Amino acid sequence: MGFFLELFKPAWQSDNFEKALRAVEKTTNQIKLAQIANSNCWNYLRVIAAEKLIDQVLAQKLITDIAKNAIRISDRITAAERITDQELISKIAKEIDKKMHPDWFYDLLKKVNDLDFVLDIAKNAKNATVRILMIEKLTDQKALIDIAKNDKDSDVCLKAFNKLTEQLIDQNTLFDIVINGSDYDVLIAAFKKLTDQEALFRIAFYGDNFVKGRGQNPLSCVAIEKRAGNTVEYLLRKVKLRCAAIEKLTDKEALIYLMNRYIYIDASDNWGTGTRNIGVKARDRLAELDT
Repeated sequence: MGFFLELFKPAWQSDNFEKALRAVEKTTNQIKLAQIANSNCWNYLRVIAAEKLIDQVLAQKLITDIAKNAIRISDRITAAERITDQELISKIAKEIDKKMHPDWFYDLLKKVNDLDFVLDIAKNAKNATVRILMIEKLTDQKALIDIAKNDKDSDVCLKAFNKLTEQLIDQNTLFDIVINGSDYDVLIAAFKKLTDQEALFRIAFYGDNFVKGRGQNPLSCVAIEKRAGNTVEYLLRKVKLRCAAIEKLTDKEALIYLMNRYIYIDASDNWGTGTRNIGVKARDRLAELDT
C-alpha cells in the first residue's frame, strides 16, 4: 500500500531526500514553492523553496520560522545563515532565553549592523550572552554607561564597562558609576580608575550617613546596598570603600579635615569602630605623604 501512495504523492514529498531535493530545485511555480516552504517536509527543502520565492518578505518569514523551531541544530543553522532582515534578526535575538542555546545564532548576530537594532538587542535580549555579543558592536557612550550601571547580569555590566573604557571616559562618569551603578564588580573597576580629588573626598566624607541635614546628602552606593546581606555588612563595605578613597587622596587639607572629624569617634559599637577607621586612615595617609 505504501508503494502505491509513494507513486501518487508529489515528488517533493518523497521519502528519498535526493529525489525530493531535485523536485524542489526544478520547481518555479510560486504557489507550489510557498506550499513546500510551509509544509512539514525536510526542513532543508523548505529553506530551498523559500529562497526561490519572489516575495522576499514571505521568504524571510518562513526561513525565520525554521531557524527558530527546527528540531535539528543543523537545520536551524542552515536557515539562520539565510536570514538577512535586520528586524527579524533583532526579534529572534530578543526572544532567545536561557533555555534556548544561542550557539547556532552567533553567526547570524554578526550580521546585525543597524545601530538601532544593535542597541535594542543589547538592552532587551533575554539571554545575557546575546546582550554581550551586541555590546561588542556598541560605540555609543551613553548607552554603554546605562548598561554598565543597570543591567541585571554582572558579566554584561562588566562587558559594557570594559567596552566603555576603550574610549576616553571622564571622571564624572566614573564617579556616577561608583555611586549609582547596580553591580559591585563594576563599582570596583570604576573606582580603580577614579583619580579626581573632589570625587574621592566626596566618597570618603559624604559616605557618612550622619552628614545628612548639614548641607549635603550622604552618598548611598547602590551596588553595595545590593551586595550587603545586612546593615552591619553594608556599613563595613562602605567604610572599606571610603578608606580606599582616602588612600588615593593627596589633598592634605582634605585629609586633615577627615582625620579631625573621625579619629575621636567612640569605637564602642560597629558603626563607631568602622567610622573611626576613616580618621585613622586619614592620619596614616598624611604621615605617608609627609615622608
